[in-house]
Amino acid sequence: MKKIKIAIPKGSLEKDTKHIFQRAGFMLDGYGTGERGYRPTLGDPTVEVKVLRPQEIPMLVAEGYYDLGISGLDWFLETRSNTDAEVIMDLGYGRVDIVMAVPQEWDEVKTLEDLLAMPRREIRISTEYLNLAEDLVVRTTGVEPSVITPWRNVRRRGYSNVSLLLSFGATEAKPPEDAEAIIDNSSTGSTLRENGLKVIATVLKGSTARLIANCGSMHDPDRAEWIQTFRDRLARAADAPGRQRRRSLLGHF
Repeated sequence: MKKIKIAIPKGSLEKDTKHIFQRAGFMLDGYGTGERGYRPTLGDPTVEVKVLRPQEIPMLVAEGYYDLGISGLDWFLETRSNTDAEVIMDLGYGRVDIVMAVPQEWDEVKTLEDLLAMPRREIRISTEYLNLAEDLVVRTTGVEPSVITPWRNVRRRGYSNVSLLLSFGATEAKPPEDAEAIIDNSSTGSTLRENGLKVIATVLKGSTARLIANCGSMHDPDRAEWIQTFRDRLARAADAPGRQRRRSLLGHF
């Protein structure tokens, strides 16, 4: 059997990911706060681990580059990875909401519909979540927004007055000069408030870290057995809801 490949997240999910691995009896060497390497070891020569940004992990698992990965539900949905990958466990940590926010002083804007009704030539929404934002706009208006990125510039001037602008960070700083609204993740709302913003819509509530598996790997009898064992060990280490639905992967797929 070829090596099992696992992608684990760099960044805000890092500390809790290492903690749950440790509680499950997997001693990750070279992973955690202050570590600069991207290839930690698990103490098992049949397993290869790599550290990546959570934004790209679901897509790479879906493409079959990795058998398993850990990322937020938000990025699993944003990358539309559900055709070739599946969430097999809610790990329960790293909870954030994906929200839309506008300047606090805009008293007349309390909902997305209020924002869209503003008498402006263009409603600009700055976000990293282009697909989730586009889905929200289409559900609300029935019209596709323009999408502006360095790689894709699809303007629908005669079709929609909503433009989605890809944000590379510091999204909270964009309104009101560079965007009328933002869509971003928020755990407590404090960063939004500190930047003079208020929430007017929730795009995704309760996104947490998820264990994601490649569908092809789960159809492979050797890999499916290993994946199930790995998942069961994480489930025993995790708090609820990680212990729910102890179904057999082999029986399900």
